[in-house]
Amino acid sequence: MKLALQIAFRYLFAKKSYHAINVISAISVAGVMVTTMSLVVVLSVFNGFDDLIRSMYHAFDPDLKIVLAQGKNFTPPAALVQQLHSDPEISSVSVTLQEHALARHRDYQDLPLLKGVDENYIRGTELHRYMSRGTSSLEQNGMPYALLGQTVAINLQADPDNALPVEFFLLRGGSGLPLDPSEYFHRITLPVAGVFALEEEANQYVLLPIETLRQLTGKDSVADAIEIRLRPEADAEAARQKIAQIAGDRFAVKNRFQQKELFYKIMNYEKWAGFMILVFILLVASFNVTGTLSMLILEKERDMHTLRNLGATDTLIRKVFLWEGMLISLAGALGGILLGVLLCWLQQQYGLLKLQGDGNFIISAYPVRLRAMDLFYTLMAVGITGWFTTWYPVHKFFKRF
Repeated sequence: MKLALQIAFRYLFAKKSYHAINVISAISVAGVMVTTMSLVVVLSVFNGFDDLIRSMYHAFDPDLKIVLAQGKNFTPPAALVQQLHSDPEISSVSVTLQEHALARHRDYQDLPLLKGVDENYIRGTELHRYMSRGTSSLEQNGMPYALLGQTVAINLQADPDNALPVEFFLLRGGSGLPLDPSEYFHRITLPVAGVFALEEEANQYVLLPIETLRQLTGKDSVADAIEIRLRPEADAEAARQKIAQIAGDRFAVKNRFQQKELFYKIMNYEKWAGFMILVFILLVASFNVTGTLSMLILEKERDMHTLRNLGATDTLIRKVFLWEGMLISLAGALGGILLGVLLCWLQQQYGLLKLQGDGNFIISAYPVRLRAMDLFYTLMAVGITGWFTTWYPVHKFFKRF
């Protein structure tokens, strides 16, 4: 093994008889290098967007959510809520209620999702950090106020500086239709305290005091979820299992992934679909190694006969060229990884590649994040494709000698 590697090193850096072999060798290394660099950069960009979206969801969604296993609304058990409040791993507990509604402001209308929350929710989410206008207070001078998601605020042309309040309409439940059409709906009018800007889904919400929403729906003391935020040092999965045991079979306790399982799965599929497409391109680029080895084997025919006369076995000679191909792939892989890491670092530090648009994004440049496992998967992909594109010409042409 050591002798075969030494000979392969010599062949790799030695001047070839035909200049074309040197050129093709350089092209082989460059092809593997560029594709490897692309793998590192693309995976890092996917990671950056994943972290960005997760951080925005973290500002709105809880670490754990308790909902009914079957059904929607329930009366939160006082003993359960008290036990959750006393848990040292939990930083905040909030009872919430959601209802679809029609919103109207002047001549503008929208269909937001109303979410009734309490002050624990506002403090736990640190919503004040994401207010684009106004304040995050749900109550001022003893009066209830509404917080609009940015999408709702744009659709309604509503602003906390505007004195006109927003009207909200909820369809009445029950059987039978009243004679007066105005009685088809529950109606409430709330002034706007502020506008928050998060990710697209959260921006379609309107936050208001849960007691106000209960009065609007006529559902006293009900909720559809108990939202829990954990302390940074808490183990989320261990906490979920513990709370599930306390809550019992009537309730389901969902972590962040389970709350938006389809979304996170799609993001993961997109990342690895992009990875597989680039691996296919890497496979195509690696066929340059096949051409390089084919030409090198033809050039070194006399050397192979000399090695045999000196006592070298066919296995040793085969390993020389296998190592030659692997060294070409490895040189391209290491160079590509180094270039990819350098580009990612430059993007993190200086934001070289900007997002195209009119500047309304929450970030100005593509986010990137390097992960060690992605570098490992990239190296493995290059190694496997390099092995297959090396094995074929060695075993095919070796039969001739």
